[in-house]
Amino acid sequence: MPKVSIIIPVHNSARYIEAALKSIFLQSHKDYEVLLVDDGSTDDSARILDSYGAAYDNVRVFHKPCGGVSSARNLALDNVSPDSRYIFFLDSDDLLYPDGLTKLVAAMESKPGAVMALGAIGLFSDNLTGETSSDSIVPDSIIPCINGGITSGECLDEYLHSRTTLTQKYLWNRIFRSDLIRHNHLRFDEKIHYKEDGLFVIQYLLCCIGPVVCLNELVYLYRQNPASAMGALNDMSKPWNPKIMTNLDAHGRILDELRYHRVSRRLILQEIHNTFGCRRWILRRVIGHRSGRRRASLTTLLKISRPVLTALF
Repeated sequence: MPKVSIIIPVHNSARYIEAALKSIFLQSHKDYEVLLVDDGSTDDSARILDSYGAAYDNVRVFHKPCGGVSSARNLALDNVSPDSRYIFFLDSDDLLYPDGLTKLVAAMESKPGAVMALGAIGLFSDNLTGETSSDSIVPDSIIPCINGGITSGECLDEYLHSRTTLTQKYLWNRIFRSDLIRHNHLRFDEKIHYKEDGLFVIQYLLCCIGPVVCLNELVYLYRQNPASAMGALNDMSKPWNPKIMTNLDAHGRILDELRYHRVSRRLILQEIHNTFGCRRWILRRVIGHRSGRRRASLTTLLKISRPVLTALF
């Protein structure tokens, strides 16, 4: 069986991380390593990770000062085993669906030259305890995936035009090839705190030519956790977080990558449209956070001009 490196960044996830790990251990695909990166946790996460590292030969634990999810994932990518064939990213409060990893690996192995395989996502509500078993969850709803195969170029087109659920640039319902990440020196931008995953997926697709295998089968369980980074985005009662502005930086980087790889002008114009959509999204949140309204709205208008004008001219 091909080896899979499962990367999990952990920051104050003591409530959830054991359930995430148990969902991995329940997989029938057993040839894997787990790379756990403690990103400066202040709760009991570090102790829990060390206990699993001591108990399992295929679980490796790394500790670092808090630097964000991108720096944690990069540290893990730097330490992936040389014989690893695939990379899978799991968030510390989510779960692998029973045999989700097995399905993704089988999909990659069934299609010669495949560069990516992805599947459907089940959404479930946080029960506030974290004591959740992946084999007992009935999802509240499902984000489906098309069934069949497309090319990496078609997948990129779908992403930018938001035609299907493939366009949701999730990092964690898909499997990547280790050799392509290694050969193209792909890493996460540590200065970007929102949409860093979408940027990574697009950079990966731009470096690849080959089939993308799509499965309309559940492979991943996403916990709808209001305390997570994404959950906090929609909570207007919380203070304005200036890191949200890096969403625009991600769009700027995407435009730069599209131009560097000389994609069609149609795709560049579509990403400009997406950038303006992001601007509107951020401004709505600025309006909802009165404390940051003046500063953030002005910064937003300034940030939007450079990537758009650069792409147009």
